[in-house]
Amino acid sequence: MATRRSLVISLVEKGWAGARIATIPLAQQGMRVQHIVKGLLPRELVCNLTPYPGMAICSIRPPWFRIVGWGHLLVGYLTHEVAWVLVDNQKTAWWVARWIPILRTRVVLVKETLQGAAQIFYQDHAISMAQLLAGRLHADSATV
Repeated sequence: MATRRSLVISLVEKGWAGARIATIPLAQQGMRVQHIVKGLLPRELVCNLTPYPGMAICSIRPPWFRIVGWGHLLVGYLTHEVAWVLVDNQKTAWWVARWIPILRTRVVLVKETLQGAAQIFYQDHAISMAQLLAGRLHADSATV
């Protein structure tokens, strides 16, 4: 079930489908998931990709991506709701990780595999979604 820290912010660019796939179990367990996608998506696509209550996909023009991302992180910080920040590339991970100690949350890297599954990494260790949900964040490998 959702706890006080019940929001997952997903700051994604290319390969964002992996982050969406990885967060479906979170939405099914009652956590809110906000995907902020760099680049504009057709409205019909966004509507078809968000069939889960609590999951939202917001596509942003590239020049506004960081500003909107920081806005979501700031609101999450002020409300103490952010459980994790998901990113899909090292550049965004580095950008967000500089502020994670201040935000008091975790940054998780999600990569989409060639088979379409999502592989989740926390501090360069592959983990499963079950481990992430349980708070056991160090393991050998995992694919959702």
